[in-house]
Amino acid sequence: MRTVAQAAHHLGMTAGAVRDAIAKGKLTAVRVGGGEQRAGLLLIADDQIEAYRQTYRDRRGKYARQRTARGETDDAGHG
Repeated sequence: MRTVAQAAHHLGMTAGAVRDAIAKGKLTAVRVGGGEQRAGLLLIADDQIEAYRQTYRDRRGKYARQRTARGETDDAGHG
C-alpha cells in the first residue's frame, strides 16, 4: 500500500493527477483514519498502481494513441 504522494512518484505523475484518477474511478484507494471533519489518508494498493500504469501510462500522447488504434507495435517501422 502506498500513499497518494508515493504512488504519484512511482507513476511519474503529480499527486493531484493521482487524486483525479481516483475521483474518475481509474484507481481504487482506501481511506484510512479521518473522521467527520477530517479527510484521512488515502492508500493505494501496489497491484492497482501497476494496473493503472499498464492501462493508462504506457501509451501516452497523440501519436502513441494513433499507433495503438491502428494496431501497430512499438517496433513497427523502426530498424
